[in-house]
Amino acid sequence: MAMLIMIVISTGCRDMIHDVNEISTDVLELKSIRMIDINDVSNFGTEGLNPYRINTYETTYLLWYEVAQWAKENGFNIIKPAEDGDTGFTGKPGVYAYFPVTGIHPADIFVWCNALSVKNGLTPVYYKDKDFLEILKDAADIAKENYRTENDLIHDMNGNPLIEYDFSLPVTFYQNLNANGYRLPTVDEWQYAAQGARRTNEDKSYAYSGSNDMNEVAASTKLRIPGSLKPNGIGAYDMSGNICEYSINEDTVNFTVTDSAIHCYGGHYLQGNSEIYSVQRLYDLKGIIKIYSNLFGFRLAQSI
Repeated sequence: MAMLIMIVISTGCRDMIHDVNEISTDVLELKSIRMIDINDVSNFGTEGLNPYRINTYETTYLLWYEVAQWAKENGFNIIKPAEDGDTGFTGKPGVYAYFPVTGIHPADIFVWCNALSVKNGLTPVYYKDKDFLEILKDAADIAKENYRTENDLIHDMNGNPLIEYDFSLPVTFYQNLNANGYRLPTVDEWQYAAQGARRTNEDKSYAYSGSNDMNEVAASTKLRIPGSLKPNGIGAYDMSGNICEYSINEDTVNFTVTDSAIHCYGGHYLQGNSEIYSVQRLYDLKGIIKIYSNLFGFRLAQSI
């Protein structure tokens, strides 16, 4: 069984190296953040949205790693090493640096967003108190107390016990949607962006994000570098396929965030059922994160 696992991992890495060679030279921009302004929030009868920004790309491992390093040096605590695509790699960025960051503990996303906001001189979005006085800086404050355990029955290739994580968030915290810092998109913001902000009838009616042909816009069968395929109507890539993306239920009372308010949409590259890539029928895939955390990532949003 161990030999079979090693063969599968090796084959996956070869596929990803092939994708790295295919990507154009402008991939270096993925290190940065390119936000798309969405001011036309009432197209085709949409209600309840305020102007916002969303990132062109899914967050890359390179961006995650650089901000995470800064965060650790500036009083923020991230509790789980994130992974580079589906390689399982957690160290200094290398050949797979531009693949989506995955394997993230959800608590770390909120702390990481706050760290990025502070680093860039913006007002953080996530707080420990409803008056928005105490910035959320330690992911352990909202994670389950025993979020990290060693499984003595399962070992890695080096013979070390496998580390297992509990991805639940039992502690309520608060988001200030009036702040200008970085955050997860709300569920409605994510879907509206996936539909190209409904700027045309085609954007609104496409089965997938940017096309009726899944192969044009949705990475499937293998993970790809964000931006490898065709963008949708607002220029956002990979909102169908590639990795599942976290979002927040915008209807949470008093801007509180609880475990049940976190959703994951957009499909993932290993799913053979094309229906989960559809922006017309969203699928909440959060239930499988504990087993397949390397299928989940996120893209940034901001309030305007």
